[in-house]
Amino acid sequence: MNSISVKLPNHSYPVVWENNLSQFKDIIRERADNSGNFIITNEKIYGIYKPVIEQIFGNSPILTIKDGEKYKNFKTIVHLSEQLLSLGANRNSLLWAFGGGVVGDMTGFLASIFMRGISYCQIPTTLLSMVDSSVGGKTGVNIENGKNMIGTFYQPSGVYIHVNFLKTLDLREFKCGMSEIIKSALLDDLDLFQLMENNLADLRPDNEIIMEQLSMKSVKVKSRIVMEDEKEAGLRAILNLGHTLAHALESNYNYRFVKHGEAVSIGTTFASFLSMEKGFITNDEFRRICNIFHKLRMNSLWDSLPRKKPDVNTLVNFMKGDKKNSSQKIKFVLLNGIGKYKLPSEIEDEFIINALEKYKCLKK
Repeated sequence: MNSISVKLPNHSYPVVWENNLSQFKDIIRERADNSGNFIITNEKIYGIYKPVIEQIFGNSPILTIKDGEKYKNFKTIVHLSEQLLSLGANRNSLLWAFGGGVVGDMTGFLASIFMRGISYCQIPTTLLSMVDSSVGGKTGVNIENGKNMIGTFYQPSGVYIHVNFLKTLDLREFKCGMSEIIKSALLDDLDLFQLMENNLADLRPDNEIIMEQLSMKSVKVKSRIVMEDEKEAGLRAILNLGHTLAHALESNYNYRFVKHGEAVSIGTTFASFLSMEKGFITNDEFRRICNIFHKLRMNSLWDSLPRKKPDVNTLVNFMKGDKKNSSQKIKFVLLNGIGKYKLPSEIEDEFIINALEKYKCLKK
């Protein structure tokens, strides 16, 4: 077992890795033993892991939601709240998010508002949630005009990671998680970037050793930043590298056709391109970044977007609605080299539009 402690002024919690399923179950049972447990998952995950969930939690109620970003909304939250009440949940109850980023975000948001706040834990089953979304306490739901526009900062009581869950993950979802690992490496861990460059053939969901390494290194990056800036007053905003354009793309496609990790791959490549256009990284560094996406067969260029392609001005308008912005000025997190970040800065609309037009022409 390996663990990292996320230490915050008012709340600290462990992130635990255990690759032996029997021992993993014992760890969860020990944490769950003294509470009224309610498990929240989605229909797809429940179909795969029903025996595991029931072995861990026994007769505890299991609440399932539909699979997909489009169900991450208030209607689902209200439905879950009504179910919890009917099942006898109270202020001492403990919610368990068993699933990917959507399940984790919604369970955290629900926990933060149900009876004005109850405890929850995360059991992430996707790579994206193992390396990013399960840690840090960001919760939320989507509305028509923006992703995660309604939400809270509400830290979990624990995060429990079993990387062998990745063996049932489809390749598309696996690549979505890799986009967040690349993001973490670009921001604050050159060694992590080089580890991926040097082990491209080993970056597979069934390689538990390398997956645990990547997950732990990514969580260390994120936890360092979260511990310094829990509620995104400054430094934590750098974790949005690639997300300014990514969220605009997701909104443009109404959370269909393009998954979050795929949008982040494109957004991160574009942020790297902007960094090069601004003179903060070299052409060679930009090519290294593009190459790692390409070698992993991850869609990171404009041509990979579904048809009909987005209108550039429409994307700019979506970006203006991003939570990081002020006074309708678009802010981007940029790079100052591989493994070095620049804090978010305002960039003029015209510069972004011109850069997007150039970026659209990039080929593999």
